[in-house]
Amino acid sequence: MVGRASGSSRTRLDWTMFFMGSAFLLVETKNLSQLSLLFGATWITNAVVFSSLFAMAIAANLIVARWQTPRVPLLFVLLWAALLLSYFVPFSELTQLAPLARGVIGGAVTALPVLFSSLIFAKMFQQTSDTANALGSNILGGLFGGALEALSIFLASRPWRC
Repeated sequence: MVGRASGSSRTRLDWTMFFMGSAFLLVETKNLSQLSLLFGATWITNAVVFSSLFAMAIAANLIVARWQTPRVPLLFVLLWAALLLSYFVPFSELTQLAPLARGVIGGAVTALPVLFSSLIFAKMFQQTSDTANALGSNILGGLFGGALEALSIFLASRPWRC
């Protein structure tokens, strides 16, 4: 049959890829918030964040294509370590540094989780037998993460009264 999936895998969501897509947009929002402490809410912040996202995604694809990479479970441990590092780095104290140092340190700390998550995505995508389902699940997760991002901004801006 043309246009129909031959197996049940296309009707099932790839939950790992879904949550990777969701987390990607939430990490992006966190990065924008953290770096806006260093540069203000300007085009510089956006340029640093999006440049680091693109650079890390390209680097991860090149690394997976050319070199032996650690297994996915170890990459998840490294991802969690990078997320913890980015959580505990006092970005407000980095404001006392020169702009170039702020950009390098802030960009590196916020880019590390993106590098490891991009390595995980690239490695898992390389190993999947159903690329359409994996990519679709990831995109759907990205939409969900984007909706959570918008909802959190909306709820944070509301004057709550108890």
